[in-house]
Amino acid sequence: MKTLPARVRGPESCRECLAWGVFRRRGLCRACAQSHVRRRPIGPCSACARHVPLLKQHCRLCWHQGRLERSSSTYTLLLPHVSKVRHHQLYLADLIHRVDLNTTAHRRARAAAQPLRSLPPSAWHAPPLFEHHVRDYDAAQRPDLRKEPIPDNPVLHRALHVADERRQARGWSEFVYGNVRRGLLLLLARHPDGEPLYASQHHQALRRLGCIGLTNEILSDIGLLVDDRPAALDRWITKQLAPLSPAFATPAGQWVETLRRGGPRSRPRSTGTVITQLVHALPALKDWCTRYDHLREVTRQDVLDHLAPLTGWPRNRTLTALRSLLRWSKQHQLIFQNPCHHIQMHAVAHNVLQPLEPQDIKAAIDAVDTPAQRLAIALAAIYAARSADIRALRLDDVDLPGRTLAVAGRTHRLDDLTWGLLHNWLAYRTQRWPHTANPYLLINHVTAVRLTPASSTWPVGPSLRGLPATLERLRIDRLLEEALTNGPDPLHLAEVFGLSSPTAIRYADSARQLLADPAQNQPLGFTTNPSAGPA
Repeated sequence: MKTLPARVRGPESCRECLAWGVFRRRGLCRACAQSHVRRRPIGPCSACARHVPLLKQHCRLCWHQGRLERSSSTYTLLLPHVSKVRHHQLYLADLIHRVDLNTTAHRRARAAAQPLRSLPPSAWHAPPLFEHHVRDYDAAQRPDLRKEPIPDNPVLHRALHVADERRQARGWSEFVYGNVRRGLLLLLARHPDGEPLYASQHHQALRRLGCIGLTNEILSDIGLLVDDRPAALDRWITKQLAPLSPAFATPAGQWVETLRRGGPRSRPRSTGTVITQLVHALPALKDWCTRYDHLREVTRQDVLDHLAPLTGWPRNRTLTALRSLLRWSKQHQLIFQNPCHHIQMHAVAHNVLQPLEPQDIKAAIDAVDTPAQRLAIALAAIYAARSADIRALRLDDVDLPGRTLAVAGRTHRLDDLTWGLLHNWLAYRTQRWPHTANPYLLINHVTAVRLTPASSTWPVGPSLRGLPATLERLRIDRLLEEALTNGPDPLHLAEVFGLSSPTAIRYADSARQLLADPAQNQPLGFTTNPSAGPA
């Protein structure tokens, strides 16, 4: 049997600090060998009573254990911790100085180089014994800071530091900041460093405190959050595909997933496109799954029979969805032939756009009662601003002394009504959220503590629901009014409102037909054909 050379040793334990490793001289690790070179006195350790070289009456193993038991967030003297050592945690040799540099110079250099929130979690930690261990986040376990000090946990200190910085940067109120602190204390007071937090486990606990979004945002910034909650779109897709048989639900689910994520030769589609495609394809799938056992049994005549009662835009959108599904199935060899081949789209003529009646506009004005809603109504009815453009307005786009407002990149002069509504809203915003850092013009209680715009249903979505005059209808009415007053000139509409050429031509054609034939004016409907597409 071949033996190792005498000058090369195998793994062993250091006879003084008990560290495990490969050593080159006398069975000592590098640090213990250096202590011998320094001729430290040998005697009984005051903590463990072993006869080894000592530094201030304590051995190197006890010094290392005291360093581990001292909190990394509080820099106190090490000797009191060493004197209290009653057990030892063994370690690998010649790694301690490379992992944790606890000298004063290194601590100051690290503190000056980056803030506390950028510090990564400890590099060495015991892996969890069970994955996805369900924790019980009981509110009674949360420390009460009015009676107890902050727990000595480096993860908690790092999260509280990030929360305090975010409070100062975004102008959180005491109520919001208190909820976030309570949520962090509940989750991190006894949390081991380096172990992930699963959002599905603490969702209900944070929901009771009212701080789900902000607390998860902080946990994500410090690298602890694992968001394993199913997305709302996933739950909706599963619910829609549930009535289908497995032979139809499986390929339909894979097709929808390809639309969402993209494929080797297809780009990902938006959420709205995915929902629209599935909604228009589902009626045909529900009909076919009751008559066939597999998608490959669907014929061209089945597609034509399903499209026969449909006209206009519903027919074209249904055909587009079925084409996409069956094309994907053909590419993945689930069907032999695409039954949608050579089925043509029907040409859909845009009907005459209709203006609103004065009572409809008055009903919309009477339905809103907040400064933000009144300003949104004015921007849509006077400057033909889209809902997305209104929510995207920033404070930099407003010039009150100059009486100008930039909407979608175009600067408009403010009339007296809009200027007064804008002044009232800014006064209300300053009084309601005096310290918010949100750069958007229109904010609410949700976005005031963030840096994001409001959702698509705010501010006037629920208030105008069921009324003829919505924000989009008010915008269309303003464009028609401009075309009827100053002449149906598409160049004028494109220049004033920044419309594209096809859109400006469509509004000009509608205004020209309304001027030529007053019978075209049908105030009771938006279009003469309810299946016509959007403006």
